[in-house]
Amino acid sequence: MVIAYIVRGILEGIERPRKIFLSALMMVIIFCIPGYDDIKAYKRNVCQAQFGPQFNTKRRNLGIPVIPEKWQIKESSEGRVRWAPADSLIGHQKKYIYIDTGCVIEEELDYYGLTSQHGNKREVMIETQFGRGRLNDSVFYYYYHDDAGRRADTITRQQADSIFAAEKIRKDY
Repeated sequence: MVIAYIVRGILEGIERPRKIFLSALMMVIIFCIPGYDDIKAYKRNVCQAQFGPQFNTKRRNLGIPVIPEKWQIKESSEGRVRWAPADSLIGHQKKYIYIDTGCVIEEELDYYGLTSQHGNKREVMIETQFGRGRLNDSVFYYYYHDDAGRRADTITRQQADSIFAAEKIRKDY
């Protein structure tokens, strides 16, 4: 209908160029914006899939936690995806993957739930920061051990391994 109106106005010479331009601009906006959202969603999904389980070989080579079998995406947004098992109280509970707008992986955070001690929630978090360009990848280990999960100590990989062994948690890295 808008197209017919514009064409009729041009052919009959009754529409001014400015009005024709504005009508054409409105038509582009009306038809293209919904398509842009679809393209953005498609790009996000393709990008996030690139760093899913098929990225596990790279994770194993780096010695960082993989996405275990039967895990699924629990949450997904622009630049972030959360993988988790169907249910998990103790052990590897979730993995957050952060991806920049250029579809380059920036960081992964892996959370391992431990048994509570003296009513305090405990967990180990493994943070992997992926280097860009000439920078090296970095891996950090943290032990959270208070009720709110806010008090953290930086620990070594060996200390994390010892905690997992004491808790009988199978390492997946």
